[in-house]
Amino acid sequence: MSRKRTFAYSLIALLALLFLLLRDSITDDSSVHPYPDALSLTAAVDFPTLSIEPSSVVVARQTTVQFRGTVNDGTPALSLEIPQLDFRRAVTSRQLTQGMSVSVIPNQLGTFPVHLVSAGRHLASTWFTVAVPVELGPRRLGTLALQTDAPRPDTQHFFVIPLHVVTQALRGERRQTLAAKVTDRDLPVTIHYDGSFELTSVVPAGRAQHAVAQLPFRPGSEYTVSATAEGYRESEPLRLSWDDYDELLTLHVEQHTTTPHAFPASAEISIYLTHRGRLFTPPQALPVLVSLGTDLVGPPSITIPESTGIGRWKGRATQPHEQTVAFVEPTTGLKTSARLTFVFPWSSLLIGMIAAILGLLAARRTLLFRQPTSALVLEVLSGVTGAVLMYLVLLQEWIPWIGAAPTLVGWPAALCIGVLGGYSGDGTFRLVLKGLKWQSQSTG
Repeated sequence: MSRKRTFAYSLIALLALLFLLLRDSITDDSSVHPYPDALSLTAAVDFPTLSIEPSSVVVARQTTVQFRGTVNDGTPALSLEIPQLDFRRAVTSRQLTQGMSVSVIPNQLGTFPVHLVSAGRHLASTWFTVAVPVELGPRRLGTLALQTDAPRPDTQHFFVIPLHVVTQALRGERRQTLAAKVTDRDLPVTIHYDGSFELTSVVPAGRAQHAVAQLPFRPGSEYTVSATAEGYRESEPLRLSWDDYDELLTLHVEQHTTTPHAFPASAEISIYLTHRGRLFTPPQALPVLVSLGTDLVGPPSITIPESTGIGRWKGRATQPHEQTVAFVEPTTGLKTSARLTFVFPWSSLLIGMIAAILGLLAARRTLLFRQPTSALVLEVLSGVTGAVLMYLVLLQEWIPWIGAAPTLVGWPAALCIGVLGGYSGDGTFRLVLKGLKWQSQSTG
């Protein structure tokens, strides 16, 4: 009997020693590290807009202009700013939606950007022109100029670029300079772009600036745009290229679900596009190519659907260590990657095995040693095997209604699972042993 007890205690001591040796070299912490700038998928999907009416006024005349736009409710510290004119006015999202009227007396000629800002962060912009009145100076051949707003998301073309025409005229006798000048009549304007396409619009009388078109803008777009009108020189060509807007879209990855402590370990990652910090839903499904590490198994490509804008990649690791998954979206040329650290919880498993043996000793007491050595060894192995199997089944989430595999890592969960698994394994062993005895007695 002393040999049996010595064997059991030695086995416990051996497992405890093994745990102490491995405790410092094995970590149970595991996580999916999203792209450093990954944003929450709960971000709003609408994008701020801004307009001003009228968009052109006469210099040194008091004029009432109305700012209008859309912005999410609760956006903090909103303000309208025209830096070159030293103009800044606080505004709320409600005022912006309903339209906010402001009286201005501009004293500087030119075309100036108007910014909608929230706590120092740029949200949207448009253009505001201060012009010379019709009656000022002799009538001369005018010149057209083109201005563009920042690209805006569009449900059909990825983006559109709002295009403004500014009417200008020469001022001064000796030293002539171009300045915006309001038109004395409705002015038909033709916009030429992409070599062969034309759009027509009209600059209303009394205006020096007018939004004339919204040009479709998608990955690979490259336009040369110009404007013509009767009695005006053609505008300087304006080149618009997708390559000039490096930060228009960003490809992000973000952890969705993961069971990093299971083996083989598995993970699910979300892939999506963002524009100015918000989820961008593309007008068409976009393919994403996936490059896997040597020990990762998963689909080589996925799709970002146009319905939700969020693609899902599911894969698993065949070896428990850090892995890298690279993603490339060919349409936009965007790239990103995710680092996945898969760690198998050896220390928790050892705790469970020790807990199974301790549970057997507490339950069976001296009865555990009142049997042949071979039976003792088999019973202990059955208990340990039961604990290991139960722990692995729970980690693999083979029982869906239990789930939460990461919460099973750590000594409290390992102790409980080890004791329960040990009892289950021991109970199974004794049932099998009784069945064998009954069969031998019936045949005898």
